[in-house]
Amino acid sequence: MSGDHTRVRVADSGDEEALMTLCRFLHGENGIFDLDETAVRYAVRKAIVGSAEQRHGIIGVIGPSDAIEGAIFLEPACLWYTTQPCLQELFNYVYPQFRSSSNSNDLIEFAKWIADHFKLPLMIGVLSNRRTQAKVRLYRRALGEPSGAFFLHNAVTGRGEV
Repeated sequence: MSGDHTRVRVADSGDEEALMTLCRFLHGENGIFDLDETAVRYAVRKAIVGSAEQRHGIIGVIGPSDAIEGAIFLEPACLWYTTQPCLQELFNYVYPQFRSSSNSNDLIEFAKWIADHFKLPLMIGVLSNRRTQAKVRLYRRALGEPSGAFFLHNAVTGRGEV
């Protein structure tokens, strides 16, 4: 199953409030720690086009600013042992009412397209206690076999605010 990266547009400053709302829903479903709105806004602003704070990263969105259906946040990073960059996914979230669409696949294809464009390895993961196996199956279909797993001790995901 493949998606269509052309359905995804690059977020701009007009998307900031809709992305903040999306991040609140994402946090309610997958958050481990308390939500710090200032930190979230800073992260979003540094990745949206047209923001005075834009430094690096890219957020792909599906839908117009007043009706975003889902988004993926990608950021260049280096693993602790190297200066060679990769592209890491900070989040990939589709609102529940749009999950039967191709949105999740389209966002993953967008991430792959960006990684190919910049010739960077792409790191995407699932850190969730909700519908984990379904999410892993989605990524497996789009990206192949996983290269590891996440484990939590003294924590679970989801703040129960969804």
